[in-house]
Amino acid sequence: MAEPEPTLGDALAAVNARIVALERLTRLCEVGALTVDEFLVEKAAILGHRQSDLSIARAPDAPPISFHPAEPRRPKGRSLAGRLGWTLVPLGLVAGLALTAVSQPDLAARALDEAMRIVGL
Repeated sequence: MAEPEPTLGDALAAVNARIVALERLTRLCEVGALTVDEFLVEKAAILGHRQSDLSIARAPDAPPISFHPAEPRRPKGRSLAGRLGWTLVPLGLVAGLALTAVSQPDLAARALDEAMRIVGL
């Protein structure tokens, strides 16, 4: 009997497990529970590298590896609605009237006549 194909959920769970393991490993190295060399060996094991594939040469006086969380992403600028502001209101009104005039010309003509009567023109 053939093994079932892994699903997307299985793949995401595997990636998540590796990320959690790497974060835990980094914290252990930061608090001194692991040396840098032990950290690198365990990291290679988590990522599925063979020991012979490692070509990491660290100087003995190299600073310790530390984990720095990424800065939260900031918006690059205001949205289109924010940049246009109240300009959108008359633009929407004009677009709505134009759409009404195209789709229902009789109703648009009556509305225009009524508006002209109210204004006094």
